[in-house]
Amino acid sequence: MDIKAIIFDMDGVLVDSEPAYLDFFRSFFRQHGHTTDEALLLRTVGASHKETWRLLAQMWGEDCDPLWLEEFCYGTTRHALPYRELVFPGMQDTLKFLYEKGISLYIASASSQPSIQRMVEETGIAPYLSGAISGETVRRSKPDPDVYLQAIALSGYPAEQCLAVEDSIYGIQAARNAHLTVVGVYSALFPENQALADYQIPTVADLPALLFPESSR
Repeated sequence: MDIKAIIFDMDGVLVDSEPAYLDFFRSFFRQHGHTTDEALLLRTVGASHKETWRLLAQMWGEDCDPLWLEEFCYGTTRHALPYRELVFPGMQDTLKFLYEKGISLYIASASSQPSIQRMVEETGIAPYLSGAISGETVRRSKPDPDVYLQAIALSGYPAEQCLAVEDSIYGIQAARNAHLTVVGVYSALFPENQALADYQIPTVADLPALLFPESSR
């Protein structure tokens, strides 16, 4: 593969944040006397910010306004993920290796820009990144391809020379819709949803061996 740029999803790929988000939402609902529908809750994983709160509002009650619920949640509950503690093993070394190979590295995530920025700063990966794009800054978030199309344009390379690294069905669909080659990082939350990926690896730390097999010998 002649890869010049790699575009990473954040949650579930670079940091193991999805279980922490789910536990936070379960706790918030429980504290306020509501129960969570686990099937709906799992659909928030990899979903856009807007879709996440739509699903949560659906669980909260029939007439619940998503914007009100979000403001109520963050106004009454402290929520700041400890990204430094959620880093997948080998993630920083992987990005450093790819950066030193001359590959441009980007993040394209459904998370908010402040969350992406905080993760980048707390995990120390800023020196290896050429850019980071939030799904909140595009008209349509994943599974639409907008965030990936913006990342491709930012890289300056054609889609054929860009690679996406994803874990969720939303992200994989978005990357495929942008005509990218996709590497799926296995997730126990999505064991059946990576059929559209071109390759599958156990963790992001296995990416160098996939792209540079001679380096792993």
